[in-house]
Amino acid sequence: MNERQALIMDPKGVPVASLLLALALAGCSMTDSRVPSAKAEVAARDIYFPLRTIDPADDDFSDLQFLRGLIGTASIVMLGEPHHGAGTSVAARARLVKFLHGELGFDALVFEAPFFTCNYAWQEVRKGEGSLELLQEAVIPIWSRSEQGRPLFEEIFAQAHDPRPLVLYGMDPQFITSDWRGRPRQAFGGEFRALLEFKQCGSLWNKELLAALIDTTNLDEPPSAEQAAYRTALTSALEATAACSRASARSYPEAHEKVWDQVLWNLEQLASSRLGDHSDPMLPLIRERAMAANVDWIRRQQPGRRTIVWAANLHISKDLDSVMAQGLPANAGETPVGELLVEAYGREEIFSILTSSMEEQYRDGSIVRVEKTEIDPSIESQFLSEGRSAGILDLRAYGAKHSDGFVSTAFGLYERTARWNEVADALLYLPLMERGHFPKK
Repeated sequence: MNERQALIMDPKGVPVASLLLALALAGCSMTDSRVPSAKAEVAARDIYFPLRTIDPADDDFSDLQFLRGLIGTASIVMLGEPHHGAGTSVAARARLVKFLHGELGFDALVFEAPFFTCNYAWQEVRKGEGSLELLQEAVIPIWSRSEQGRPLFEEIFAQAHDPRPLVLYGMDPQFITSDWRGRPRQAFGGEFRALLEFKQCGSLWNKELLAALIDTTNLDEPPSAEQAAYRTALTSALEATAACSRASARSYPEAHEKVWDQVLWNLEQLASSRLGDHSDPMLPLIRERAMAANVDWIRRQQPGRRTIVWAANLHISKDLDSVMAQGLPANAGETPVGELLVEAYGREEIFSILTSSMEEQYRDGSIVRVEKTEIDPSIESQFLSEGRSAGILDLRAYGAKHSDGFVSTAFGLYERTARWNEVADALLYLPLMERGHFPKK
């Protein structure tokens, strides 16, 4: 693990103490009912930028040129969504990705999707042995298979052999693919066994331990007691396998060697997080740190490459300390990927765009209105009442004009109050949401 990975994975990064100190310095307590005012006006044209369209098939990017100035020299742009899957959010961000790649030179697209499956699918496509459907299988279907997201994946596939392709990556240690029986997930078992045989590390694994590892990669629910009992044995075997692989006299080509070294490390994080005690509030931080470390690993493979990260709003937040739910800290103890990357690279290197609306798509696909939980109206409700079209609010410019915060629906089905310019750099507002549309099989 290099110095930057060590910084990202440092358990002392958990901001519980710093949150308490910040609240004390602000003159309020953990139960302080004083929250930033939501009575905000956004009128200036240099703060709110209407979008001409959110259609990802539309390549006239004249309405997005303002982003050049907002993003500046930032090397990472993070695109969020309040709740996974709404088709409108997918379409709007797919168009942003095409603009960032085509006109601003962002050549790496990192999804909140499995590290192994995305790398496997991309390499198969690069070898001429993979299909568009394989790329889609590597990423969860709400993004890859919907009619709103498909144009982006068609473009990724079509230009895979160009001199400057948009390279597909995943940052998640979890195996959360579009089809848990799909080819990338199925391929893992065979690829892992091939590694053990090639590196002559198979003696570290017996049949039961291998089965436990495959079970862990397919685990979508909290583990059973029997599954959880394998946690220590799996992490020990994976650590030993990584050491055996590095010491082996037999080496893959350098790029493939580096990938498998990172895959093994990801599997350690997966076993630690998926098989741990799910009542432990520290458990989710394993995944956050692993995702941040994977972004860092991806960037180190080709230094200088500008990177897009596609994930939930919460993951791409740069600072959660000001986020309140009915006057109380809403995310105490959480350290998201965005904050970890800010610590590693500096705030100006990261440009984070949250997405919000008055509506969201729930897990069953239904569209629901965001629940009102704060006294003041949300900025999205104000925009909706004003009849605003989809657009991007420059949160940094807003923060320079207003010292307090406002209410937003950026964190999903419930309103939250925050100094949003500290949480992110911009807010993509979508008036209403429509569900993802999927072609009939």
